[in-house]
Amino acid sequence: MGRKITGILAACVLAVLAGSSIAQAAVMETPYVAEQAIGKAPEVKAYITGSKIKDSSTVSGKIENIELTQDGDITSFKKSGENMNYIILMDNSGSVNEEQFAEVKTQLAELRKSLKKGDEMTLYTVGTDNAGGEKTQVFSRKIKGKSKEAKALASDCEQIANIPYMKTADSKTVLYRSINQVLKEQSAPVKRTVVLLITDGEDDSQGKDIDNVSTAETVKDASVPVYGIMLNRKTPKAGNTEADEKISYTRNKILAEKNCRGYYYDCSVDATADSVVKAFDAIRTLWQKETYVVNLKAPTNQTAGRAKLALTVDNSAVGKIYVDYSAYEEDKEAPTFAGEIEEVSSNSIQFTISDKNGVNNMDANEASNYMIQEAGQEASKDAKVWTVESINTAATENQITVTLTTNEEFYNGDYTLHLTNIRDKSQDQNEMDASLEFTIKNARDAKTVAIQQAIKSYWWIGLIVLVIIIGTIIIIVIRKKKTEVIGVDPDELEKADSNQSDLITVTGFEPSSEILGTYIESSDEQKTEIYFEIFNYIAENDNKIVSIDMTDKYDIKVNYDNRINFELGNSNDVTYKLKLAETVFNDLGDDKKGTMEMIGSNQISFRSDTASDKNTSSGNSMTKIPIEDESTPESTEESSQDDYENSYNDENNDIGRQYRQS
Repeated sequence: MGRKITGILAACVLAVLAGSSIAQAAVMETPYVAEQAIGKAPEVKAYITGSKIKDSSTVSGKIENIELTQDGDITSFKKSGENMNYIILMDNSGSVNEEQFAEVKTQLAELRKSLKKGDEMTLYTVGTDNAGGEKTQVFSRKIKGKSKEAKALASDCEQIANIPYMKTADSKTVLYRSINQVLKEQSAPVKRTVVLLITDGEDDSQGKDIDNVSTAETVKDASVPVYGIMLNRKTPKAGNTEADEKISYTRNKILAEKNCRGYYYDCSVDATADSVVKAFDAIRTLWQKETYVVNLKAPTNQTAGRAKLALTVDNSAVGKIYVDYSAYEEDKEAPTFAGEIEEVSSNSIQFTISDKNGVNNMDANEASNYMIQEAGQEASKDAKVWTVESINTAATENQITVTLTTNEEFYNGDYTLHLTNIRDKSQDQNEMDASLEFTIKNARDAKTVAIQQAIKSYWWIGLIVLVIIIGTIIIIVIRKKKTEVIGVDPDELEKADSNQSDLITVTGFEPSSEILGTYIESSDEQKTEIYFEIFNYIAENDNKIVSIDMTDKYDIKVNYDNRINFELGNSNDVTYKLKLAETVFNDLGDDKKGTMEMIGSNQISFRSDTASDKNTSSGNSMTKIPIEDESTPESTEESSQDDYENSYNDENNDIGRQYRQS
C-alpha cells in the first residue's frame, strides 16, 4: 500500500513512538486498499486493508457487467480463521546490511513457527554470484498440523539459519527477474496469497525479465499483492548511479501503494536489527488484524475469465484489482413453472417461470419455444395448435412473467402449454423442457368456434366457385359484346378446371388494371382500339385465330390454328387485312405451315415451313398472293411456266383474289 516511513520525519516518528502500532508508524495514502480477490462464480471473496471498516459498512463490487452484493458480515482476517500462503524473496547479497540480514533470518523462523494447519510458506533467496542467475528455493511447505509438524518445522528453521550471506561486494541480486517469475506463477490463487520482498531494492538482473518498468506493470496487474521490508544498503561504490536509480524505482514505483496493493516498511533510516523486528511486527499486524474479509455474491454463476473487480465501501471507490473469475459452482437445475397458468383474455394467457439464476429474456421472447394444444391431443399429428402471435415479458429478481397472445381465440376446455429451449442465466445455460395444463372457462363454446374456424379454413372453396361463375360470364360476354369484356386470371380459370383450349392468347396488351370484374383497357389507348376491332371481327366471323401479339402495335401478328403466322403490320384497315388473311388461310390447305405477310395494302406473301415444300425448288421460294380490286393496281409480277391462276369477285366487298406461285 506504499505506506512508508521516510527521511527525518520518519526517524523522529520512530524515535518518539517506538514499539507503536502500524497505524502510528505509517502514512496512509487512501483509507482502503483492495488487496486481493478470489472468485468462484457466483461468489467472490475480497480482502481489504487499511483503516478499520465499520460493522455497519456496506461493500459492493462489479466484474464487467456482473453486479455483486455483500453476503454476510465483514470480519478481520485473523477472526475469519482462513489460511494464507506466504511467498518470500530474501536478498542475501553482500549489498544489504549484515546485522539486519541476521535479524531477518530470526524473524523468518518466527514466522514459520506461527503458521497454522493449512497455511503455506515458500522461501527463496535472490542473491547470486551471477547477474544472469536465478533465485534459489530454500524450502516450500504446506503445514499439516502440529502432530506432523515437529520434524518439518525443525528442518525449515535449520534451512533458514543456514542461508548464506554473500559478503563479497561483487555478489549480484536478481530481484526483478524473481518478482516476475513468482507473480506469473500466482495468476489464479485459490487462497489469500502475499509476496514479501526483503531487500535493499537494488537489482542486478541481466537477460530476461529485468526491465524495471515492465516489472512495475507486472506487480500492478498481479493477482496477489506485494509487501516489502526495505533494508539498509551498505555504502555503495562512488559513482554507482544506476544502482541508486533502481533502488529508488523499487521504493517509489514498484512498491507504491496503488501499484503493489501492499505495504513496505522502511528499515534503511534506522539501520538496526530492532527496526527489522518492528517491520515484521507491523506487517504481520496488517496481514492478520487490519485486513478484512468481505464475501460478495452475484445473481448468477456466469463467469468473466480474468477481469478487474471494482470494489466500493460505503459508496466510496476502493479501487480495481484483477480476479480470476473463470471457475464456477455447477448448476444443474433448469427453470421451472412458478404457480398456475392464468386466463387473461379470450386469446391470451399468463404464467411465471422461475430460476435461482434468473431466466434468459431472449429465450422467453421467442415464439417458437411455446406450443399450445388441446389437452390429451399432444401426441396426435392432427392436433390443433394455437399459434403464438405476440409475447410480453416482465422480469423480477429471479422470475420472469410471460403473457402469450395467440392468433385465434380459445374455447372453453382444457389445454396443454409446452415450453422448450428456455434457458437460465447460469454458466451452464440449463434448458427448460416442461408442460403444464390449464383450463379456459370464460370463452365461447367449442361448436361455435369450430364453425367460425371452418369458414376461415375453407373460404377458398367459395372463392373458386365464384371465380368459375365469373369466368363463365366473362367468356360469354367477350363473345357477345366488346364493351362488357371482363378480365379473368388464367390461373384461376385453370383452378376451376375450365377448358382453355378455345381461348385466345393476347400478348403485349398491357392492361391498365388487372382487377377481376372490370372492363379491360390497355395503358396504350391505341392498343385498346386495335384489341376491340380484332375481337369484334373474331366474334362476328368463324375463324381459327388462336393468338394475337400486340407487343409492337406497328407490327401486329396473328396466329391461325397454331400453324400459320400472319404479320399484318400496323393497325390500318385491320378488319380488311383479317378478311384477306382468312381467305388465303382457307385456300392454303390443312397441311400447310408457314408465315403470311402483308405486302402493301392489298398483297399477301406466304413462306412455307412444310417439309415437302422445302424439299422442292418451288417450295423454297416465296409465294406472293396479290389481292386485286378496283382501287389497287395490277401486280407487275410476271408469271412463270408453272403458274396457276384462280380468280373470283365478291360483289358486296368488291374484292378479287389471284394466286401466283413460283
